[in-house]
Amino acid sequence: MMTTKVETSLCLECGVDTMILGYVNRVSADRDNIDGYMCGMCISTWDLRDMWDSDGKQIYCPAKDDDEPEIDWDIHDEDEYEYAFCDEAEQIHIKQWHPEVDKDFPKAPQFRKYMETEQEWSQTDIWDIQEFVNGYNYEEIN
Repeated sequence: MMTTKVETSLCLECGVDTMILGYVNRVSADRDNIDGYMCGMCISTWDLRDMWDSDGKQIYCPAKDDDEPEIDWDIHDEDEYEYAFCDEAEQIHIKQWHPEVDKDFPKAPQFRKYMETEQEWSQTDIWDIQEFVNGYNYEEIN
């Protein structure tokens, strides 16, 4: 039996249909069992990084601080600082963006739930989820 993947224009993170919303700055994304996209809103969180000094003290968080600190690189070495993905910024993004997506795409919460187990999908799951995304709809709510 040939293994197939789900093919979709949905954002694999939030469930927005990138052909309708989030098209600007979208990037293609594929996972083990699905080929889709990352919308511009979700991809924007990838660049948000916390900054830590060599003592392990957080000196910058994009979720809390307005400006990244000015570092004099003539005095300081780049190795004195660590950067890590900002979980707080991602949580803020989810709390603000997902309700917007859910208003226009009522099946988005179910899609995100499917994505939580994407690596475990069987071939039957892949076919069922392909049918699910084929029936995905946009409901513009005024």
